[in-house]
Amino acid sequence: MLKPEPLREPDTTNAAPLPATAEAARPSGNLALSIGSGYLVQILAQATTLITRVALARIIAPTQWGVFGEAVVIVGIVDTLRELNLTQWATSGRTQRHWRDLPGALTSTTVVALVGLLAITPLLVRLSPQLPLTTAILALTLIPRTWTLGAEAELNSRQRLFRLVAPQGLGALAFVVSAIFISAHFKTAWSLSVASVMQVTIYAAFLLWRSRHEVFLRPRLNRAWQSLISAQDFVWLALAGVLLTQVDGLMVGAVAGATAAGFYIMASWLTSRLPFLVEIPLLRVMLPVFAAKREDREALGSIFKRTAMSINYLEATWCFLLMFNASFIVLQLFGNRWRAAIPYVILTAVYPLLSPLGTVGWEVLRMTGRTRLVLWNLIANSIAFVVIGVGLGVRIGVVGVVIGFYVATLINSLVIFVLPSQIGWPTVRQMLREVAMLYLACATPLVVVGLLPLPAAARFGIDLVLMAGIVLVGMRPLLPFVRRTLAGRSA
Repeated sequence: MLKPEPLREPDTTNAAPLPATAEAARPSGNLALSIGSGYLVQILAQATTLITRVALARIIAPTQWGVFGEAVVIVGIVDTLRELNLTQWATSGRTQRHWRDLPGALTSTTVVALVGLLAITPLLVRLSPQLPLTTAILALTLIPRTWTLGAEAELNSRQRLFRLVAPQGLGALAFVVSAIFISAHFKTAWSLSVASVMQVTIYAAFLLWRSRHEVFLRPRLNRAWQSLISAQDFVWLALAGVLLTQVDGLMVGAVAGATAAGFYIMASWLTSRLPFLVEIPLLRVMLPVFAAKREDREALGSIFKRTAMSINYLEATWCFLLMFNASFIVLQLFGNRWRAAIPYVILTAVYPLLSPLGTVGWEVLRMTGRTRLVLWNLIANSIAFVVIGVGLGVRIGVVGVVIGFYVATLINSLVIFVLPSQIGWPTVRQMLREVAMLYLACATPLVVVGLLPLPAAARFGIDLVLMAGIVLVGMRPLLPFVRRTLAGRSA
């Protein structure tokens, strides 16, 4: 068995030093502004998606949503295969060479990925006649994102995420307008792809123009292969994790058809709204912090505990609220023809609850040099998901795919047996006790309210207030730590 090894750093002995003017042109910001900007960007993105999905769900049939969702999964897989965790490799590095080499590496992998996608596009007609065209149009978003991926990661590493706010707002406006007008007229899956291309293009053009003097954008293709070799641990992580993180919606479409895929994808989207709103901006900001604290076990454990529990308090309350009010929420947001998505909402709401320490835990290990352990975990996840998900999916349909994802997520929770080497057993045991108490505190009042003879709207309102109270009580001890951390990082 391979032993965990520290991250390999490229040889910088003979590297030419950067001019002082180049360093001065790339200043660093502060953590408070970066966290606030990260959340504002995510809120803009999620609000845009919420507005358009609620509006278009009453216009576009579930089958068309299924086709578009399958296209999103396919392009997402291609996106993962071209990004290959290279932005995390650059973030984990200790030199500027990573950032200079990143654009060239991403450009080369993008060309290879697009050629591969073009080769398999005719085969997609077996899943749906509209899928090849929808996928081909959506794949155009990969071209501008070749540069925005590196720009976003470098701005985040230097805590200057405020540069993303205005471009995100402009892109969101473009998506809302184009999606509603184009899709309302054509009512097809490819019309949503056109709107996505407009959004990404406008966002990329504005972001790259604003940050052109702050980030490295020129591709250095002569160092692309050396960059991939240096980032090999991160590359293997991306290859091992692509099945688990991307293909559940596509697998549902393969075993149950585009209509079932539409219901499942919409349910997964609804379940993941708050997790995406919380996890993505918080982890985006914390990755360089984890990397910086890799040598300080006590500080790393303290930061991990606060980060993970912040996510758990928000995710757990949201998931329990969805499970007990799925029917009311789905019918109010999307209308009666989406009634078939209700069971899928309940099933997918369980996903985040099965691995409360996994999301942050594996990122801590990844940023502190334990990438081989993360790799083996992802391989086990993917094998379990494919074997169980496909095996049961072809026999019992969507539920079989969900069971496969449950098993893979439980394997992901095994991070609790690895984390003690980085942050210590006392911290892990304390967090497990807090998570168990949190789940009990969420479920008990919801069960009691569910037994009362109340209208669905009244029950949802009471449940919402109860869950909000749990969030406020749970987050209160974390606020002094956050204020001290922000004050220290901003000083």
